[in-house]
Formats: sequence, structure tokens, C-alpha cells
Amino acid sequence: MVFLQFANSADMPDLDHYRFTRAFPYLLAKVGVRMEQLFSAELRSDDLTLPMYRVMAALREQEDQRLIDLAEMVSSELSTLSRLVGKMIAKRYVTRKRLTDDGRTVCISLTPSGRALVERWIPRAIYYEQLATAGLDAAQLKQLRLLMDHIFANLHRVEIGGPMPELNPEPAARPKAPAARKPKR
Repeated sequence: MVFLQFANSADMPDLDHYRFTRAFPYLLAKVGVRMEQLFSAELRSDDLTLPMYRVMAALREQEDQRLIDLAEMVSSELSTLSRLVGKMIAKRYVTRKRLTDDGRTVCISLTPSGRALVERWIPRAIYYEQLATAGLDAAQLKQLRLLMDHIFANLHRVEIGGPMPELNPEPAARPKAPAARKPKR
């Protein structure tokens, strides 16, 4: 494991003021975990898991996906997703077929019953999104989505186990206009 080295104490983060419970990763996980808990509890009534819902919702949005593309879209390890897809095939929610031009690549598709099931659950997913974002106006929601995409792009630059990229410097503060001098009398 490589830890950041700091050339001098001025570059060292302020550990005295660091609060785990105010850190962005913690707050993001806190929101995600709570939404997952609420929605997953409801999905169980149809013997569904949240990862199953995510796969079906992703396939509804973009039909006939290669397993590797689907794994990226639903943020899942390929081996984990492959096992999940096997369970979903047994439940007849999705199908898997080999592509004719590349026999090693499989394509995943929704079945009609899988499509009907996910479309029955999408209104509840929308409800939880609206519940979570209540009090934010359309401009704030748009900005939040843009910020989340930006944050993901920042993190996507890092190769797992690879070298750490340089942090971008903070945007420079706008210089203040010099104070107007009072004329001498």
C-alpha cells in the first residue's frame, strides 16, 4: 500500500479538523445505504434483490448488453454479475445468448416478464429518489447530478493499484479589486 508523502507540514491535511461523519465518502455512503435499505425491503415482496432490480432497470434503459458493459453500468464485478445473471435466468427475468460474431461474448436481454416486473418497480424507485431529494428545486437537482458525474470522473481516473494522480489545484480565488484611495485634502 502506498501512502501519500508530504514534502512539508504545510501540505499535510489538517487532521485536527477532520471529522469522519462530515467526510464526503461517509455522507455519500450514508445516503446510498439508507436508500438501499428502504427499497430492498420492498423488493423482497417479489423475491427480488436490489442488484437484480439494477440489472433489469439497466437493461430496460439499454437493451441487449454485453456482460462486461452491463457490469460497468451497474457497478458490479464481472464474476459477481455473471452469477447474478445465472440466478435471473433461472427466474426467467433475463436471457443470455452468445453473439454470432464473437462466440466468447454473451449478450444479456430482458424477458417480457422481466420487463413487466421492472416496470412495476420503477415508480417506487422514482418515489425514493423524490423522497431523498425533496426540497431541492430542478436547478439544484441538475447541479447535483452534474457534480456526481464530475466526482465519478475524478475517481475513474485512478487505476486500482496504480499510481495516484496529482490532485488538481483548487480554482484560484478571484483577486479583490484594490481599495479606492481617498483623495488627500
